[in-house]
Amino acid sequence: MSLLMQRLVAKPIKYAADALVRGLVRVVPALKATQIYSVSLPALSPAYALPLNFGQLAKRQQDDYRNIFAPATAAVFVLNDVYVAQQGAVFKNFSLFSPTLHPGSESSFQDTFLLKQWLGKVKQLPPEEAIVALAYNQYSLINYYHWIIETLPRLLALREKYPGCALLVPEPTPEYIRVSAAIFGFTKLVGITKDAVLKVPNLLIPYATPSHWGLTYGYEEGGVINEIRREVVAALQLPEVQPHRRLYISRSRANARRLLNEEAVQTLVKQYEFEVVYFEGMSFREQVALMQQAAVVLGVHGANLTNLVFMQPGTQVIEMMSAEINNLTYYRLATYLSIGYYSVAYEIVESNTARLFADVLVDTDELATVLAMLPK
Repeated sequence: MSLLMQRLVAKPIKYAADALVRGLVRVVPALKATQIYSVSLPALSPAYALPLNFGQLAKRQQDDYRNIFAPATAAVFVLNDVYVAQQGAVFKNFSLFSPTLHPGSESSFQDTFLLKQWLGKVKQLPPEEAIVALAYNQYSLINYYHWIIETLPRLLALREKYPGCALLVPEPTPEYIRVSAAIFGFTKLVGITKDAVLKVPNLLIPYATPSHWGLTYGYEEGGVINEIRREVVAALQLPEVQPHRRLYISRSRANARRLLNEEAVQTLVKQYEFEVVYFEGMSFREQVALMQQAAVVLGVHGANLTNLVFMQPGTQVIEMMSAEINNLTYYRLATYLSIGYYSVAYEIVESNTARLFADVLVDTDELATVLAMLPK
């Protein structure tokens, strides 16, 4: 049978199987935790600091920056005899446990995906690991921001009730995941490969990130973020240093959201004594150490700005971001951490790529105005 014929035959079979599973999903009981433990996390009511160039922003942007901050809640779910996929999906008998997933992503793990319990490659836990925890989802699986800002708070919650328990992680495991998990006391790692699901007799699921539990995307909690900075910097035993470097974090080596006028931006920022740096190839420790030395950081909106979490209080960050898609994640982080914040709008350049990932063009005159505002 030709490849084309195989595809023609497979498609209606897939549609029929999906429809059958959808029907079963509607009638089976929802997957629920057998126990829920509340835990306490560091709390903080941060001083509300508007961007330092607030008066120069468009009214729509100004209105966005006046939003109210959200508090954190935290708990640890306990589930029994469930199946876990590498993407962070937890399921059993045609039912998904949605709190492990990013809001709105449940459709990626429905239909025939739920048949993996019976038809997929199922692996068993090592006998010595009677209880394991899952603290990541499909985004923190692949993205540095989502691991640092969404998973590490969940490890704080987990540590309150189950310190040092075995932790499920994607395999292969990035260096920053191994190092940061160990900082919070989780050194026993159990890898999940992409081609299999893991059967887990006793699963712990901490949650501690408000953005995952029904609130506006991007709301992090200040006390938690400050605690993460404190513990990471202390654990790495970095030498005390006075922030003195001006750093431009370039995205020119990234796969998305690159500056089309990168060369002009680099020429401009060097006039203001900025160094051009790239996080690609740096270890987690090297990145944190670099941020401890930074007096000012400039970068395009994206995971490369996550490391502002490790800057010292009283420093400053300049974010180049879309006025059209005004995601205030890094502004909130800066506010929580007592870091001065500037915003410079860029233009999204039309392309075949989704607008969130399209390459961009920043107004160098506007950027120059902000650079001139920096303390001498």
